[in-house]
Amino acid sequence: MNRLYISSALVVLSSCSFAPITIPVADVEIPGNSSAGLVCYTPTPITESAPVGFNSADYRATATYTSIGTDTATVTVYGRTTPPATPCVLPSAADLPLSGPLTLSPGVPQEILVGGPEYGDTLADLITETSYYFGASLSGGVLLSTEERIRLTDGEISVSY
Repeated sequence: MNRLYISSALVVLSSCSFAPITIPVADVEIPGNSSAGLVCYTPTPITESAPVGFNSADYRATATYTSIGTDTATVTVYGRTTPPATPCVLPSAADLPLSGPLTLSPGVPQEILVGGPEYGDTLADLITETSYYFGASLSGGVLLSTEERIRLTDGEISVSY
């Protein structure tokens, strides 16, 4: 009887879906003057990390694009574990894509999802590190303006086992 009870308990536990763990992320401001093919990064690393061994990761935040112009910009979010040599760098193997293209309008806060089905594994690997950087490449907008900014607020990383 004990063997039957233990087997039944294991079947029930293995069929349970564990609730995601949510990790708040401090607000991030990324220089947006990367319309010349550069990836620009936050000046300080993000130190909110997650344990290893989960299946997927998503980062949700409100993105606000600031520009001196009125044109929309297409943004791709990147991550890296090593600090960039300068705030904006040419893309290299250290720059890991974390999203597909996202379209942002100046001054309009927009909910974004980074990771997801296509980039969730890369994000999952990145956030197990003790510190990492979020960055973005920008096309459109105002070419090489120092006024371009992408601010990510109310960010949360969700991981599921």
